[in-house]
Amino acid sequence: MTRPEKIAVTGIINYASSAAYFAMPKMLPLFILRIVQLSARYGNSDFSPISYAGLGLIIGSIFGRMEQGFKYGRLAMNLVESVNNQAIKTSVFFFFNHFIRHWKEPIHKIVPDFAKTYQTGLESGNFIYAAYCAQACSGYGLASSKKLKELKNNMAFYSNSLDKIKHETALHLNNIFYQTALKLFQESDNPSELSGKAYDEHEMVPIHRKAEDKTATFCLYFEKLFLCYMFYDLENANKNALLAKDYIDGVLGTFYIPLFYFYESLVLIGLYPGTKGFKKIRTKKRIYDNKKKLKKWASNSP
Repeated sequence: MTRPEKIAVTGIINYASSAAYFAMPKMLPLFILRIVQLSARYGNSDFSPISYAGLGLIIGSIFGRMEQGFKYGRLAMNLVESVNNQAIKTSVFFFFNHFIRHWKEPIHKIVPDFAKTYQTGLESGNFIYAAYCAQACSGYGLASSKKLKELKNNMAFYSNSLDKIKHETALHLNNIFYQTALKLFQESDNPSELSGKAYDEHEMVPIHRKAEDKTATFCLYFEKLFLCYMFYDLENANKNALLAKDYIDGVLGTFYIPLFYFYESLVLIGLYPGTKGFKKIRTKKRIYDNKKKLKKWASNSP
């Protein structure tokens, strides 16, 4: 791509797409496909690799063709190696690791790469995607059975870093994961409430809603679902599962989706023996529907 105005357009769309993901996820495919269209017509720009990674996200997550989506992700990673711009590489590395790589590789292998990309982002001035990598380190670390003491120390470091670079979206996500780790580290009297040193849901829920931050809202209710299940509060776990599901498009393409359906299924299985009548039929259907989803993902898993 040699025409300056087209290069500028791809750059603007690229930066707009990150905001769209959190607030208007249904707009994200339109942004991605527009850059792909411009790249096909005028040639690749430095921003083209992230659009190919985005195409992998669309094909894998929306159309369910994980194998083909993964190939587009690998194409993006190969193309970005020829780009002499560490800031753009930070964006592509985050996109591939966060939205595509988990389909084929265990998430515990991805956490160190998020940490490296976070540092690369800071050094290159790409603070937006450096911030996304920081919160991803916390979210993936929490789900990958890292030692809690080490994990909460890392989360505290990222919380301080995100506060300094003033990236509120990533900071809010990181603090949700941080507070969850703190709840696990010390037994809680009220697992259904995510409030404490790092995060206070009573203060933050109105902020998430005002910002229309679907990602943070989903993660809040998902972590509450997780905590309630871990502390055997199945009724509140089910309530949080239903709340989280309303915002699940805010985590499009991430590993949180299969993880959500896994924990929701465990909760429903635990509740099933005590249900009666229509509620029992509805619970059984939800378990069956989740089983079909999980079976499909398992066939593509690492």
